[in-house]
Amino acid sequence: FFNIDIQSEISAIEQKIKNNQSKDGSFAWFDGGQANTEISIRMLEIFGKVLYLDRTLVNSDMRDLALKLTQYLDRDPAIFSPKASVNVGIDYLFARRYWTEFNPFPQDSLRLVQHKMLNSSLSSAGLSAGLAAKAWIVNQLFGQGKQSMEIKNRLDQEAIVDAQKGMYWKSNLNQYN
Repeated sequence: FFNIDIQSEISAIEQKIKNNQSKDGSFAWFDGGQANTEISIRMLEIFGKVLYLDRTLVNSDMRDLALKLTQYLDRDPAIFSPKASVNVGIDYLFARRYWTEFNPFPQDSLRLVQHKMLNSSLSSAGLSAGLAAKAWIVNQLFGQGKQSMEIKNRLDQEAIVDAQKGMYWKSNLNQYN
C-alpha cells in the first residue's frame, strides 16, 4: 500500500474523468449514458473542493474540464427552466461558487437561480437540517438575506444541545448528507 506511486494513480484517475466527460461538458451516471444534471453538479463540487483545498492539485487540464462543465451547467434547463427544483439550483450554486474566479457567472443565469431561491426557506423546511444548512450557506453567499435568516432561525430552533453528544439536529439522524 505505501509503495504506490501516488502521482501515477492521480494521473490515471484524471484520465478516467476526462474520458467520461461528454463532448457537451456534462457527465452521466454510466459510460456512454445520457447527461445527468445531479452527477454533473456533484463532479463540479468535488473538483471545486479539491481546488479549495489546494490549487496546485488541480492542473490546467482539470481546470479546462471544469470550465467546460460550468459552461454546460450554466445553460442546463434542469437548473434554469421554470419547473426546475429550487434544491437543484441550490446544489448548482453550492458547486459553482468554487469556479467564479475562473469562469464568471453569466448574469442572466445567476438572476434566474437567485429568483428561484426566493422560495428556498419553504422548500428546505421539510428537509434535514444538513440540507437546510446548505440552502442557508448558498443564500448567504448569493445575497438572499431574508431567506438566509429564515433558514438559520429554523436551524437554531431545531438544534439540540446535549452534554454528552454536543449539538445535533434530530432531522439528521436518519439522513446521509
